[in-house]
Amino acid sequence: MWRWSSWRSTGPASTCCSQRSTEFGSPTPRGEVGVTSLEYEAYEESAEARLAEVGETVRRRWSEVERVAVIHRKNTLIVGETAVVVVVAAPDRAEAFEAARLCVDTVKASAPTWKRETWTGSSDWSVFDHLILDVPGADAS
Repeated sequence: MWRWSSWRSTGPASTCCSQRSTEFGSPTPRGEVGVTSLEYEAYEESAEARLAEVGETVRRRWSEVERVAVIHRKNTLIVGETAVVVVVAAPDRAEAFEAARLCVDTVKASAPTWKRETWTGSSDWSVFDHLILDVPGADAS
C-alpha cells in the first residue's frame, strides 16, 4: 500500500473541520471482457512521492483544508474492491468535495502505477497505457 497523509494541528477535527469528504476508487478493467482481478505495481518510492505531491498541492490550493489522506493499494485486487481512498477534512463541505475529487483525478492520471488484468485462462498488462502526467500546480509555492 502506498500512502500519504498530512494535517495541521489547529484543533480537534470535530471543532475545526466539520466537513469530511471521502472518495473511493475501484479497479477498472480496460482490456478483455470478463476480467476478474487487477494487479497493481509501481516503483514504491516514486509512487509514495507522487501521492505526497498530490496531497501537498491540495494543501497549497485550499489553505483551509485541515487533513488529507491518500492511499493507493497495491498487489492483486478483485474487480470491485477499493484501490484508492482519499479523505479530506475542511471547514466547508464544498472545498472538501472539490479537494477530494482533485486528489482522485490527479492520482489516477499521475501516479506511476501499472496494472495487470487477469481473466479466465490468461492475464496481461493493461492495454490502456497512459502518460504519467505532472501534478498540476505542484511546482507552485
